[in-house]
Amino acid sequence: MPEVETASRRLTERFNATSTTDYVLERVPTRGRNREQLLEVWQRRGYRFVEFYADWQGNWWDGASNDAIVFARRDWSRGCPTGREPLSLVDRVWLRDYGEPLVDVRLACPRVHVSARLPYLRERVAAMLDTASSRLPRGLKLEARTCLRTLARQRRGYEKYLRRLRQAHPSWPESILRRESYRFYHPPDHRIAPGHCTGGAVDVLILGSDGQPLDFDSPFERVMPHCRPYAPGLSEVARRNRDLLINTMEAARFSNCVDEWWHYSYGDGPWAVRMGVPICWYGLVEAPKTKRRA
Repeated sequence: MPEVETASRRLTERFNATSTTDYVLERVPTRGRNREQLLEVWQRRGYRFVEFYADWQGNWWDGASNDAIVFARRDWSRGCPTGREPLSLVDRVWLRDYGEPLVDVRLACPRVHVSARLPYLRERVAAMLDTASSRLPRGLKLEARTCLRTLARQRRGYEKYLRRLRQAHPSWPESILRRESYRFYHPPDHRIAPGHCTGGAVDVLILGSDGQPLDFDSPFERVMPHCRPYAPGLSEVARRNRDLLINTMEAARFSNCVDEWWHYSYGDGPWAVRMGVPICWYGLVEAPKTKRRA
């Protein structure tokens, strides 16, 4: 698909012009090397995060072709210089959703405890989540608390939180209110859909051997700014548990939201900005028919 590659190259150049990220996104010859050999080559060049795709649709490279699309970053998980996901950059991301199906996480992730209201994720994301849970120490497992979210539910949550901020800060201008709301709710009225509405985002925590959540917050309540993954002042236990969650999820190719230690995604618009890539794989998706209320 040459037109896809041309458009991607143009967007990459435009994205580079507005970002200080140091990454490569291009098609390269493999010269008969397998994934491990190619990975070693790019790591020797100083790139910490390296992915190989078969095409611009985001399919993994399986070694069968003589070239591959490489996405390599020197920084493991952050594309935006501040680590944030400003809407000005999210709205520049190029969406190429080729209809990867949703799967029921309760069936696709046997090693994950699922308590989500709508237990659906994109097929690849669900596989990554199950892999992440399998890598935890013995007796621990992930709990998926929020997976897919309908756009209607996203809108209700966003507007409710915006009203709370208006009441708490009546002197704030609308621009500040919307910016602060975005810390917890992606606006439902932008070109790029909120992560939870794409099937590419999941809110997770770790359950202990007793089935209870580990401590991620002490000595604080779950309020800003203590929700940030590396918030200062956490107890030693909470810090250790957050580190375990971050390392486990990032090793499975997820990226963490800078304002919420529990929020991880792959392939959605905010993920693209965090990773420094101008393409996202997942757009707005309809929830499967269910008896549950949206």
